[in-house]
Amino acid sequence: MWYQRKKKFLEGIQKCLTLQDQKFEQIINEIYEVYKTNEDNLSTLTDIEIEEISSTEDRILVLKTIFYIIQRFKLFILSPLKLQSDLNELGFTPEKSQILLKFYSEVSREIIKDLDMSVSTTAEEEVLYEIKTTLSDAASQKCKIPKAKITLK
Repeated sequence: MWYQRKKKFLEGIQKCLTLQDQKFEQIINEIYEVYKTNEDNLSTLTDIEIEEISSTEDRILVLKTIFYIIQRFKLFILSPLKLQSDLNELGFTPEKSQILLKFYSEVSREIIKDLDMSVSTTAEEEVLYEIKTTLSDAASQKCKIPKAKITLK
């Protein structure tokens, strides 16, 4: 599974649901800009203001929740249908699920574009994509675990 179902994460999602859709999308984009410049530093996130949430603790929880989702999006290759069902299962509204799905598509497009640019600059290298997925049958009730392997020669 691409996320860990923890109490604080689920509380953060509930706080995210109180945001208007436009504000939610704006916050995602602001956090992603921070993430691109400094992937490990959460201290710069506290500068982002959220008018809808008055409590500082709740605001930080929302920011950390969205930051966690962005981190996980960068680590996993997911099927959009599976991602949407996971987001709905977590309690996101269809509108917020669509916003996150759109964002995931942009992030994954950037990753593939960066990979394509690095390959095109060195024509001597070959890139082999080997994507493996472990699928479970309905009887065992195991989660689907995506795995990806990229080999550079």
